[in-house]
Formats: sequence, C-alpha cells, structure tokens
Amino acid sequence: PYINDFPAMSFTQWFNERPSEGNDDSYKPIYGDEKTRRAYRHEGVDISAEKGTPIKATINGIVVYSDGDLINKSYGKYLIIRAYEKCNGKTKYFLLGHLNRDMEYLKAGTKFSPNTIIAYVGNTGHCKGWDKTLQKSFDLDGINEDAEKKAARARGVGAHLHIQMFLGDWD
Repeated sequence: PYINDFPAMSFTQWFNERPSEGNDDSYKPIYGDEKTRRAYRHEGVDISAEKGTPIKATINGIVVYSDGDLINKSYGKYLIIRAYEKCNGKTKYFLLGHLNRDMEYLKAGTKFSPNTIIAYVGNTGHCKGWDKTLQKSFDLDGINEDAEKKAARARGVGAHLHIQMFLGDWD
C-alpha cells in the first residue's frame, strides 16, 4: 500500500519489522513477549539518553497536546507536536514519549522553532534498561513495581526518548 491510501498512519511502524517467510507481502514484528509468545509491533524509534537530557526541536511547529501522562502504560508522560511543513500534502505529527514527569513543558498552542527545548528525556511508562548500580536488567512496567524497581527507575534506568511520526489529513 501507498502512504496516500491512508487518512492517518505511522511512518515508523515498519522500521522494526521483517518480511514473513511466506509468499505474501506481509510483515511480522521483530519484538515479542517471551512469556506469552505474543508478537507485537513496536511503532516508533527509541533513542537512549540520560534522564533529564533536553530534547531540542529540529523543525518549526506547534505543540498540540502536552497533558499526556499514561502513568502505568506504554508511553508514560508524552506530548504531541505538529510540524508546519507538510509531507505529500499531509500534516506531520510527532509523538514524544517516556518523558521526564518532573520537568516543565511547552503548553498546547505554543509555537516553537529549531533549537527550542520542547521536552526532557525520562523513563516514564513501560521502559527496559540496565542498572549500572546493581548490575542487572529491569523491565519497568509501572504496574505493581516493588521497591527495587522503583529505586531503579529513580536512578534513571530505562531512560530514553520514543519518537513516532504520523501523517494526517486534519490540521
């Protein structure tokens, strides 16, 4: 299918998939849940960074949503921005996820230009990471986290930026 066939879609969803073994043109997700053996699609790109690292805009745009905070799920603290430049006549939106909950953010309706700090890297929501202090890996899901996991999250374990681009026909 072509991009223009869809009213809205994620450009990044295919970055983490591979062709199926069959003769069809379908794709299978690379990621999977080892416990349930269910595969899932990881939409977007994750960029590892220290918790609190400023995220600077590289485009001219506007913040369209800044109150997102899925405490126990997926993206954690997130915001959505809209680029002024379009792609094939469609509006570009970017979701920035796993942001630092303790920092101040641009409010919805705020316009920004390149080099403006729009958010800060965090480890909210579902994050995985290596704890240098304890020399062990943690899967932080935000649900029923024990004291050890909460302490690991407080030390910045799993900090990264999740970024995902969507195209839409709406402004």
